[in-house]
Amino acid sequence: MTTDRDTLAEIERLLAARQAKREGRELRFLCPAHEDEHPSARWNPEKRAWFCDACKAGGDWRDLAGRLGLALARAGDPLAEVEAVYDYRDADGRLRFQVVRKRGKRFACRAPLAGGGWAWSLAGVERLLYRLPETLAAVKSGATVFVVEGEKDADHLAALGLGATTNPGGAGKWRASYAATLRGARVVLLPDNDDAGRSHACTAAAGLAGTAAEVRLLELPDLPPKGDVSDWIAARQSAGRTAADLRHELEGLARAAPLAAPGTLAPPRRPSRVRWLAEIQPEPVDFLWRPYIALRKLTLLEGDPGQGKSWIAAALAASGSRGEGLPEVPPFPPFRTLFFTAEDGLADTLRPRLDALGADCSRVCAHDQPLSLARDDDLAELEEALARYAPQLVVVDPLVAYLGPKLDAYRANEVRSILAPLARLAEAYACAILAIRHVNKAKGARSIYAGQGSIDFAGAARSVLLAGSSSDDAEDRALVHIKCNIGRLGGALAYTIDDQGFRWAGPSHLRASDLLAPEVAAEDSSALSEARAFVRNLLASGPVPVAKVWAAARQAGISEITLRRAKQREGVVTQRQGFGSAGGGLWSLPAAGSKPEKPH
Repeated sequence: MTTDRDTLAEIERLLAARQAKREGRELRFLCPAHEDEHPSARWNPEKRAWFCDACKAGGDWRDLAGRLGLALARAGDPLAEVEAVYDYRDADGRLRFQVVRKRGKRFACRAPLAGGGWAWSLAGVERLLYRLPETLAAVKSGATVFVVEGEKDADHLAALGLGATTNPGGAGKWRASYAATLRGARVVLLPDNDDAGRSHACTAAAGLAGTAAEVRLLELPDLPPKGDVSDWIAARQSAGRTAADLRHELEGLARAAPLAAPGTLAPPRRPSRVRWLAEIQPEPVDFLWRPYIALRKLTLLEGDPGQGKSWIAAALAASGSRGEGLPEVPPFPPFRTLFFTAEDGLADTLRPRLDALGADCSRVCAHDQPLSLARDDDLAELEEALARYAPQLVVVDPLVAYLGPKLDAYRANEVRSILAPLARLAEAYACAILAIRHVNKAKGARSIYAGQGSIDFAGAARSVLLAGSSSDDAEDRALVHIKCNIGRLGGALAYTIDDQGFRWAGPSHLRASDLLAPEVAAEDSSALSEARAFVRNLLASGPVPVAKVWAAARQAGISEITLRRAKQREGVVTQRQGFGSAGGGLWSLPAAGSKPEKPH
């Protein structure tokens, strides 16, 4: 077992490869918690602790060892501790990437950077089979190659003297390109004892058909449910079987295993997913910003271009970084935000906005490279970012840029295929995902149908927010809550954007219909201004009967629709006076202290 002293020595050896330089009692090195171009992290050997001045990450020596890829075997280490690191090498033996196994059966992938350190993503990295040089040698010699579901299983078989390999990601991640490595090979598929394992074997068998010399399916005897070949080996070793015994037994079982000819393997029946509701414990919904944005849920933020949607997202991130500043919310523990932004530059747009909003940018990170949520690799890259940076708010801006070129945004089934994985990631990583979307050019439809693409975008989201300005006053902006499946609708919130940046401006009288109404022509705008002035002057001395208002408006040449809009803009209050046919309505200006909509 590795001792603490051995690990500390190994830490300093690895830090040397990360441009470590001594500063007094400390070593300064490239931080392993973010893409560090200049050494910003400090290691104190006496205190056995480290800290990054740039990203504020830090911890004890166990945390640093885990981030550097060292395996620790002590009980009680954190869940994030690395248990094993598996090298994936090309045919020439050069390291291409690693799969890192963490306690709790969590996995991450990383690729070496040219200048040292790691990129915690396989974007642009060719996927290879595990133990590729050894596998190619086994194929060339005519030896049987066992294909298993995990690196640990492959290593255990190799320790017995057998040819063994696996694909990165395990069950469900077989790629057609892997078949070329096993051309002409005698392959034995060794699935885990579960439905996922058998489905994976079906996929691999189909992919190897016509390429491998033969493919056999070996389901090990005496394997417990969900057990794998490592469990099978361990049970027999406990019974006193030697490595030679196990090798000969596996070779015999492989020879007797049935051929997996195309069409002979059927995927297992899917187990029932029906559950009694009495067995399910109710859970409350957790909110990032009640009632507008919930944790573990997908929220849409919609609006025309230029209406401030990205500013709103930046304002949320800035407030989250400080733990204050969300409208109608008291101070709270600060949270991290991760931006996936395809349009706004990080240096010239997002960072200046965050600075103007007073954000603590050490709690905000961003990804600005192309991604398609329709591709498994890109979805895995998004998931790796969630696992590594642990944000509570994830902003996808704009959503359409991440749908992929082949997806039809107006087909419900295709839209759901993209949004379902997003919702799953929000649930799995306890974060809120805020996806930004433009609205249609056509105005006047119901607000829930306003967003571009299928109604299923809004259907899949648990909350939908609409940002925009009044049709007759471009400076009168509001954020309106138009859908919420998990609670009440929040009130409309006014905001301003000017040379000083973005600011929340309290409650707003605007409704979704105001933001989606066709723009008012110049002559209509002038007529509305005159009608608003007419209403203010007529009601200045107190309440006026409705009939008298309509009569005066007709005499002044004001149309019915224009008068109704003026009434709304001025916040006019309608009251009932009297009873029955003798009664009538009264119009009056709002009470002092209330907030009527501002006039032109």
